[in-house]
Amino acid sequence: MFVKMYRVESASGASKGTAGRTRRRVLASVFLASTVLGAATPLKASDWVVGDGDWFTACNWSDCMLPSVQASAYIRNGGKVTIASGDAVAGTLQVGDSNGSGTLTFSGGSLNSGNAAIENGVMTVTGRGTEWDLTNPRMPVIKGQIDIGKHGTGVLVVSGGAKVLNVGGVTIAPGEGDSGTLTLTGIGTTLAVEGTVNIGGGIGGAGTVTISERASFSTASSFNVGTFDGGTGTVVVTGNGSSLTAARLTVGYRGSDDERSSGSLTISDGAVVNATEVLQITRSTKYSGTTGTVNIGAAEGEAAAAAGTINSANGIFFGDGEGILAFNHTESNYDFSHVMTNSETGTATIKQLAGVTTLSGDSSAFTGSTEVTGGTLLVNGALGGTLSASGSGVLGGVGTIGSATIASGGALAPGLRNAIGTLTVNGDLTFESGSSYAVDLTGAASDLVSVSGKATLNGGTVRVRSLDDSTSYQQSQTYTILSAGSLEGSFEETLSTSAFLDVATTYEGNDARLTVTLIGEGEGEGGDDGGGDNGGDGGGGDGGGDDGGADYPGVFTPIAETKNQYAVAQALDSLDQSGDSLALYNSMLMLGVDEALETYEQLSGVVYASGQSALMQNALTVNAVINNHLRGAAPGSVAPPSTDALGYAEEPQADSTGDFPNVAEDGFDEGRFAVWGSGLGTWGKIDGTDGSSDADLKSGGFLLGADMLVDDMWRLGVAAGYTRSSFDIDQSSGESDDYILAAYAGMELNGFAVRSGLGYTWHNAKATRDVPALDQTLTGEYDADSFNAFGELAYNVDLGPAAVEPFANLSFVQVKTDGFTETGGTGALTVDGQTMNTTFTTIGLRAATDFDLGGVATSARGTLGWMHAFGDVDTETTARFATGNDFTVFGTPLDRNTAIIEAGLDFQVTESATIGIGYAGQFGENARDQGLNADLRVRF
Repeated sequence: MFVKMYRVESASGASKGTAGRTRRRVLASVFLASTVLGAATPLKASDWVVGDGDWFTACNWSDCMLPSVQASAYIRNGGKVTIASGDAVAGTLQVGDSNGSGTLTFSGGSLNSGNAAIENGVMTVTGRGTEWDLTNPRMPVIKGQIDIGKHGTGVLVVSGGAKVLNVGGVTIAPGEGDSGTLTLTGIGTTLAVEGTVNIGGGIGGAGTVTISERASFSTASSFNVGTFDGGTGTVVVTGNGSSLTAARLTVGYRGSDDERSSGSLTISDGAVVNATEVLQITRSTKYSGTTGTVNIGAAEGEAAAAAGTINSANGIFFGDGEGILAFNHTESNYDFSHVMTNSETGTATIKQLAGVTTLSGDSSAFTGSTEVTGGTLLVNGALGGTLSASGSGVLGGVGTIGSATIASGGALAPGLRNAIGTLTVNGDLTFESGSSYAVDLTGAASDLVSVSGKATLNGGTVRVRSLDDSTSYQQSQTYTILSAGSLEGSFEETLSTSAFLDVATTYEGNDARLTVTLIGEGEGEGGDDGGGDNGGDGGGGDGGGDDGGADYPGVFTPIAETKNQYAVAQALDSLDQSGDSLALYNSMLMLGVDEALETYEQLSGVVYASGQSALMQNALTVNAVINNHLRGAAPGSVAPPSTDALGYAEEPQADSTGDFPNVAEDGFDEGRFAVWGSGLGTWGKIDGTDGSSDADLKSGGFLLGADMLVDDMWRLGVAAGYTRSSFDIDQSSGESDDYILAAYAGMELNGFAVRSGLGYTWHNAKATRDVPALDQTLTGEYDADSFNAFGELAYNVDLGPAAVEPFANLSFVQVKTDGFTETGGTGALTVDGQTMNTTFTTIGLRAATDFDLGGVATSARGTLGWMHAFGDVDTETTARFATGNDFTVFGTPLDRNTAIIEAGLDFQVTESATIGIGYAGQFGENARDQGLNADLRVRF
């Protein structure tokens, strides 16, 4: 038969027996094998009696009886039970007790039970689709309470998307010396309960909850951390998508002065904690012996971590115990908008430890203390109580705060980040020795701290952090930075990082005022006396002497150390005092000497001069590759190199039978028609001179050509190709796509050789300049073209097994770049077009020898030479900012004299095809260029 059992609960203020004022809930409907109506049968006990095994093997349990609705499951003999599938049932469930441990691993199917106790063991619920249900009304004990670590050490792990549903509550480590751990991890992992959750209770009891990797824990009731006298509760919610939800969330629930309890809640890395009613940091009752701490990011003393989020419908309340809210995170803009209030009898503390935190709510009723020891706390709403900043902490914002003390190491920075503002102090303000006041300036205003009470200045430093982009400081500017009901004392010093500004603080009444002037403004070497009273004071004075300020060198030029720096500094000095030009001028004013000198280099545009070197080298490469091909194609020559500076040995030719010849006696076959291709890559470095930075050059690409023999003497041909060149210098880099077209001709007669060619290259170039001090990335795109031509005379001397060839080469290269204007910020340049005309002469000696390598006709060759440059060897760029004077900067000049070293091997792989590999090096005083090359020539 079925017996329905009810629990009857009184409505508030009602009689238990009054119909209509009670609410009933069906607790169980149990089939009883009983012949006596209403005779309730007590639950039987099924004890696990083996070591490891499956839940559904009956004789793994005492009396070969599986747990059921009427039989509780006890795993307490050290055994390990597995549920991998199926529907398991237990009236109640217990894993371990004070006499023995147990393990239950539940990885599939379902488990329905009443109460559960994991007293001295480990239970794991894992896997999507795995569900532990403690809400089933068929259970005779429907309370659904889960106890973890009661009377021992208990662990519950829910992971991998598994679900645990419970109409009751959860208690973790409820008694003296208990230890309980609950871990929820994985997407979709859920623990949902309707009752109260208590974590950590009793002297030495320690409960821990960890929620991570998008798992969730929710209760429709209260969630208490650090529950009873002497207990400790710890909750960590971490990871984006992870959540904890409760109606009333209390961290630090109940303790006494003799047996203090403590609770901590840490929310990090995008996790969310929701309190649908209120979040309490210690309970708002008589239990003052309680400590509660809520950490945003990480606990104090730990490395800062990414922040999590609190959503509390009725704000944050600090109760009668010792409550702490700590911000120890890595966010650069973390907004905390909750209203915070506190009990008059408790201790409430807000700690700013790391990160940038903005308090935007109205917490004017808060009467606790706020300690800023690291990071930045911006109060944009209202925060009552007392505040302090020390260590490396910064206090700022545009709201209203209570009385504040800025101690050694601490800083006051009114306003917002990169924007001025007024911070109002509703009380007194004190600056101690070693403190600082960080001031930003803009327009006719500045950061301001307005103090309703007394401002006490016991030293400290005023630090000017930024200037207004739209205000010219060629005339001095004065700002009010502090206004108080009364003012006592003074700041110790006033500083800025600038190499170009004088700053000073003066005091008028109850105000502190900051004056900014340019260093050396109005000063000179002094005029002649002229016999007057004040002739030497810098303006000639009344005596009529020369104007002492007439030779004033400017603001930016005095620190320049190189000619390029000086050129840029002069251009900066000439900028208009308005618009983008003034913004650039004032940005430079805030820099120290070292940073300013580095910024001069970055603003100079010298990368465009280095680009000219890259384009020049590309043109020389084209000349060399074509010349090399001509040497290999002519009869009796020393075979060509496989890169722009390499030499080949003479090519063997097939005899009339088609067999390979003796490479030491016969020459290479020069077919009437030939096609060829050369793949090349070069890398080089140009050392900086006169203080300029080093430049790195690279290029890679290919040339393809075809030619024919005319009149059995002249070989005429054309070639085309593509290369990609790159150049890097300091904080700048550039690249160019190069499209090549060339023609060439060559002949040999009685050992004398004439070789010539000309080419034209279209360059599509782009350069990027990073200027960190200005936080700007500037980009210039421009077109360029180069014309190149060469001629060479050589004489081949046959020495039997080897050959040598003295040669003289004349090359001409013209590089022209178009003008253009950069984009990206106030430091952008308008760059003029440039033209370089440079001639190169090279004399040297090539040598080659032929041999057989495994049946393959092979040539080894090398070259030594000397190249001399005439004409334009200086690489330069003329440019200007948006306004102001033109300036010219110089890159490292081309070396006048360069040594040429080449080596390589060529292999005749068929009668008509030759493959070559080689190395080329050019070494000058300031520049080194090296290359590797592989080519293929086919004759027919």
